[in-house]
Amino acid sequence: MKSLRRMLLLCVVAVAWSVGTAESSNPVSSVPKGSRAPRYFQITMILRYTASVDGPPAPAPQSVTTGVVVSDDKAGSCKVRMGSQIPVMMDGKSKYIDVGTNLDCNNVHLEGDGLALSIVLDTSRVREMVRLKDGNGVETEEPLITQRRIELSVKLPLDTPKVVFDSSAAAKVHPLEQLKPVGGGADAAAADKSAPARPVIVAPKVMTQDPAMQIEMTASEMK
Repeated sequence: MKSLRRMLLLCVVAVAWSVGTAESSNPVSSVPKGSRAPRYFQITMILRYTASVDGPPAPAPQSVTTGVVVSDDKAGSCKVRMGSQIPVMMDGKSKYIDVGTNLDCNNVHLEGDGLALSIVLDTSRVREMVRLKDGNGVETEEPLITQRRIELSVKLPLDTPKVVFDSSAAAKVHPLEQLKPVGGGADAAAADKSAPARPVIVAPKVMTQDPAMQIEMTASEMK
């Protein structure tokens, strides 16, 4: 009887050891069940401009391309900075100002069969040069800067260009309310009577609406 019990005990131990050995031989995956590997996407934005008949020439189209990584548990983000500095004269002193295009893509995530994201676009450029005359009658030239800031939430189908913004249908605002010489012109001096007289625009011409801007975006997965 004792021999039988000993043999049964040895069999149980042997079976338990074999099961434990089999389980330890299988590697344990570090990837959570149901999750997928990160995916890489390329986002391309094209800015196009359309000038009015009596307006200034339209700028050439501009293309901006960036990449972003998206995973199941974390939204992606990316940013692009494309700028330059231009010299200007302000109050008799030379100064550099920044112009260009800045693009921020935030909360980039998969939504159905497309890519959803929020964008912030800041773009500025020199529209034209204007002649200014100071209190002593000295004339100088300063750039007239146009600035635009656009915030959008969009969904992009993969591999298909999509127009996400078009300002041609926006309400027209007189350009003088949006565009001013860098130095501030006569308005800055009017706000402070004790300040020296600011330069004023010499023979201002009738200004037309800034060219309409269209934003086209495309998202493509990088294999």
